[in-house]
Amino acid sequence: MTLEFWALPRGHGLGELHIRAGARGWAIIVFPMQPNLSSIAPRKILAVMSDLMFTVKVLDAAKRVGLGAQFVKTDQDVAAQLGAGPVLVILDLNCGSVNPIEVIRTVKAAGVPVISFVSHVQTGLIEAAQDAGCDLVMARSAFSAGIVGLLEKLTAGQRVGSE
Repeated sequence: MTLEFWALPRGHGLGELHIRAGARGWAIIVFPMQPNLSSIAPRKILAVMSDLMFTVKVLDAAKRVGLGAQFVKTDQDVAAQLGAGPVLVILDLNCGSVNPIEVIRTVKAAGVPVISFVSHVQTGLIEAAQDAGCDLVMARSAFSAGIVGLLEKLTAGQRVGSE
């Protein structure tokens, strides 16, 4: 008995699978070429920043570890996106379009971990972020160098901020 099969595009997102088993003839099965994955929510991070250099670094790091990334610039956008279930929020404490301490409180109230970064000389802001519940506050340079490793830990199921 021989078995032959091949798939052909059919148009409108459908395909055909042609199967022949010996002399019995052909069976044609119509199937979707691209399965509907819209019901499966991708794992993503929410990033609150306006600095283009850090936006690129976060996007690149997220892609490397298989996460999506959503970027927002206002307190209202942060609150709106928390309903989408991000696995982490990354916050630039120097993002001038948000109140960073209020963002941390809002995110922590939703049960989402927060990593923030800031200039190492801004000790008052670092302390305020820690007091508000930020899981990890990093110097800008350390964040830039270590973002891929942090996201790898997150995707491996380890707690961020446990350094």
